[in-house]
Amino acid sequence: MKRFSRSKEHELVVQAHLKLALAHKELGEDKATRASYQAAVSEFAKRGLKPDASPLAAAAAAEARFRLAEYDFERYDKITLPATTNVKKLKQALQAKLGEAKRSRRSTTR
Repeated sequence: MKRFSRSKEHELVVQAHLKLALAHKELGEDKATRASYQAAVSEFAKRGLKPDASPLAAAAAAEARFRLAEYDFERYDKITLPATTNVKKLKQALQAKLGEAKRSRRSTTR
């Protein structure tokens, strides 16, 4: 990837990061998957590409951002609310879920 990072083929570089992320996902390498998704999004922004001028790169970056948002949603969805009438426990669980929702929103709007 480093070899082609200075390339003028901007769309291909962004697409390559997405394909690399998908390959890592198939291998079950979550950390590398997330890093490659983030690299696709970052490359698109770093190269100053516009969706109208580079539709393939825009599509790859959008898919990568969507898949990153799915990771955040999975983390949010794992937080369960207890089946209790204890107000203190419910409040604590709701605060955790709200905190995760805020973190997810911040990470997807960057």
